[in-house]
Amino acid sequence: GYFRYLSEFTGGNPAAAMRYWLLSLEERGAEGPYAVRLFDRAHYAELGKMDDDARFLLNAIAQLGDPSLLELSRAVNKPEPVCATTLDALIDLGILQERANIQITAAWAPLVMRHLEDANLLTR
Repeated sequence: GYFRYLSEFTGGNPAAAMRYWLLSLEERGAEGPYAVRLFDRAHYAELGKMDDDARFLLNAIAQLGDPSLLELSRAVNKPEPVCATTLDALIDLGILQERANIQITAAWAPLVMRHLEDANLLTR
């Protein structure tokens, strides 16, 4: 049921599963402490709205691990300021960690990987 769906959606990633489980909790008030509802998949939809610069940047990060801004700039063939602006937007969304350590956050990693695979940018 619910937990199998949650596990499938998050690719078995415990950090992502915990995040979406917490988003599923709804306070009931007088009826009881909490109810569990189906989590909002809007986060995955956000990935579909990204422009190509963001997709290519995420793909480069997924493949390179913890790249520098210069390495990313070379990988996607864009100027460093363009990459920096895109990185900042991805950090603001919570998809990436801070710029000192450019990595996809654990909670977003399975969703980003699935999105990149669906867009034929990444294969496992």
